[in-house]
Amino acid sequence: MAKVLRLLPCNWPNCCCYEHYAFFDVMIDEVLANRMPKEALRGNMPIIYCMLRCMATNCRSRNIRVQAAAELLHPIWKEEKRSWDHE
Repeated sequence: MAKVLRLLPCNWPNCCCYEHYAFFDVMIDEVLANRMPKEALRGNMPIIYCMLRCMATNCRSRNIRVQAAAELLHPIWKEEKRSWDHE
């Protein structure tokens, strides 16, 4: 997967990762404010994971790459990846 991600051009913020980032940022705020069920976010975890991987690998902005890489260190991703392997 990482090899494929490195081949993709990035033109942050004019890329699909930014569109996903903006969308999920709002969704996360809605979940945290209890205006949306957590299940809505959980169903999108694979997309969020792939978005963060792409951002950490391809983004031209060093700050964005570092931020995305730091997000991927959160223990939730280890748990999520484990659950995806069992589906």
